[in-house]
Amino acid sequence: MAGDGETGVDRMRIEEGLDTGPVALRAIVPIQPADTAGDLTQSLAKIAAKLTVRGLDAVEQGSLMFREQSNLGVCYARKIGKGEAEIDWRHSAVQVRNHIHGLSPTPGAFSNLSIGSRLERVKILRVEAIAAKGAPGMILDTQMTVACGEGAIRILEGQRAGRATMAGREIVRGEQALLGATFTPAGKSSSPRQAQF
Repeated sequence: MAGDGETGVDRMRIEEGLDTGPVALRAIVPIQPADTAGDLTQSLAKIAAKLTVRGLDAVEQGSLMFREQSNLGVCYARKIGKGEAEIDWRHSAVQVRNHIHGLSPTPGAFSNLSIGSRLERVKILRVEAIAAKGAPGMILDTQMTVACGEGAIRILEGQRAGRATMAGREIVRGEQALLGATFTPAGKSSSPRQAQF
């Protein structure tokens, strides 16, 4: 969500403090713009399994070495609250993309789509940042391009209330009323109802 360029896995010795022990093995993984939290979780799980095997082999051979961790820049991530899942379209396309991908697939970033006097909650799971302009939150085309404060995002995967995950363009297929419709600004909407088309 913060736009970090890399993540990784450590194999470390457990100490009394939380994540304070010395590190034996480390794998650093770059975070690509298309990566979601779910993608990274799967990738890191595979890497963690390989590091575990390497670590056990090193223990058996008596060659596992540890190095102390630096305290520089150490912080702990707090639990993500439900209020953080709502998308603020006033942010740049890159910030919106990072927010969506950081929460995908769970809990999932969402926005309420305003259609006339109705609101429908749409969970957005995968996007790409593109160059386009419009009022923040406005649907610009049938490819489900949504304007941001700077640039736009194209929704590649999303989920309307009570429906299965679908491609972004499927969300608006056959719904001409959605073109020009606007996702409501974060914190400005009342409880959404499932829209009837």
